[in-house]
Amino acid sequence: IKVNTLDDELNTDGDCSFREAVLASENNADADKCQAVGVYGADTIDLTGLSGTIPVSGGELNLTENLTIIGSGMDKLILDGVDYSQRLFAVIGLSGSQAVEVSDLSINRFGYLPDTLFGGSLYVSKGNALKVDKVKFEDNHNLAGFGGAIGTSTGIVKISNSIFTNNQAQLGGAIANQNGIITSVNN
Repeated sequence: IKVNTLDDELNTDGDCSFREAVLASENNADADKCQAVGVYGADTIDLTGLSGTIPVSGGELNLTENLTIIGSGMDKLILDGVDYSQRLFAVIGLSGSQAVEVSDLSINRFGYLPDTLFGGSLYVSKGNALKVDKVKFEDNHNLAGFGGAIGTSTGIVKISNSIFTNNQAQLGGAIANQNGIITSVNN
């Protein structure tokens, strides 16, 4: 699903935003000009044609299926939480060997409401898997909980070739793990 706008929108204006691409993937149905692949749980959101900042402020995205998100480079594309009022996404409801994979972008300025326990920008729930490669996490906050950038409660997280800068939390400034498995390589 190829994203062709930096706007964070959900409408019918004839383009494909990041939010619309996630919706198309999750519902296996077209959203605006984002065409669903039609194969349940095997989508790729392609952000490689974009450079700049996507201000993601329309609410947390729940990811429940296999999904790959590929950016144009951590120095070229930023997913920006704008005002620290939300997580970027929560990985929930995957089964078996399914995983969400994120690569080649920056995730900045996400946070969450005071009652959030895990993950200022990304949360991986029980039994779910997240793979992160070449992602820069900068200035994400979870001041009332655990993991300013990434938090997991019994999930599986694999992080490689990534950078963590100025992420803050009550515990685990960048990453927090409760009974999960976190593998970190070359970070």
